[in-house]
Amino acid sequence: MNSILGHVRATATQERGIRAAFEEFRDEMKEVGGGERKKTRQDISSAMRKPHFDEVFMGELFARQDTAIERTRKAFVGLMAKVHEVLDEEQRGRLADLVEKGPRFWRRGFDW
Repeated sequence: MNSILGHVRATATQERGIRAAFEEFRDEMKEVGGGERKKTRQDISSAMRKPHFDEVFMGELFARQDTAIERTRKAFVGLMAKVHEVLDEEQRGRLADLVEKGPRFWRRGFDW
């Protein structure tokens, strides 16, 4: 993240705001994900072991995942709004260029 903040030329105040926004996002993702992968694998394996396929059970599984996806979406939109608010137009342009070029570009010289 330091390289990206340096690339956009964020001030110390902006850095604090962006780091706080990312920390909030990470915390939300930990809460949303809290064991969901393991639970999903267990549920799918349980469905496969039953003598008859239970579509309702699978629907409940996907409903739980839909809720997690919705929370993730909202958290990401909140993160982006906070970062957008903190940066000026020129800085947002620099960040947009990094995003557009993708992670391979970051790995060459801009790590998270």
